[in-house]
Amino acid sequence: MIFKIFSSKYYPSNENTKTRSELVSLITESLPLDNNGEFSSIPIINNEENSLNEQDKNETGNLQVCRICYSTGDLQSLIAPCQCSGTMGILHQNCLERWLEISNTTKCEICQHEYEVIRYPKSLFYFLRNPLHPSDIRYLINDIILFIFLTTIISWLIIMSISKIQITKIFFDGLSYFILPFSVFFIYIVWCWVSFRYHIQIIKEWRSVNQLIRVINKKEIHYNNENNHSLLSRSTIEQQYSLLSTFNY
Repeated sequence: MIFKIFSSKYYPSNENTKTRSELVSLITESLPLDNNGEFSSIPIINNEENSLNEQDKNETGNLQVCRICYSTGDLQSLIAPCQCSGTMGILHQNCLERWLEISNTTKCEICQHEYEVIRYPKSLFYFLRNPLHPSDIRYLINDIILFIFLTTIISWLIIMSISKIQITKIFFDGLSYFILPFSVFFIYIVWCWVSFRYHIQIIKEWRSVNQLIRVINKKEIHYNNENNHSLLSRSTIEQQYSLLSTFNY
């Protein structure tokens, strides 16, 4: 009978098997033996243990698990957001949102239900750490360096041309000083526009597949009764363990 108290239905599920086995062995070693070498009965266990055992069996069968991570650890975040029936429609909200971010979709892969979601673009700092292609960052750095270099050179060229135009008194000489920097400046503007459009397109493509997704209008599943019973079972075990220790002493 003493083994029923520390069975897997009563003992908290978040404890490991080794600790549970050690606890049972410590208890059984300190129990008194009768003449036949068997454990003598303990009068503190009554019929309430049987009723709790039956209730635990019923509730253990009703435990819901997330169909993505197969975990029941965070029961408060379990939701039923789609049209799938039974346990196939039960998911953790965090697992679902992460799956939608990775798969870049807003539909259930089973029932094709369209989730109602809100998309938030990720920061550009995340783009610098995780680009779609490694060459994207390399091209961006090269263009930034080239932009700084060309801006410096062209600015110096324009300043020198303006000073030459002010000094010269011949019209054709002044015109030649004007045409050269103007042509270089025009090519510089075209290059800046093309490079800017290219990198904007890369960032838009990256943001289309790198977004934070939040699911709304979800049906939450509450487990207040199960949680209360879990606390009751834990307190019952502690009380019975303290009574057993007192009895042995």
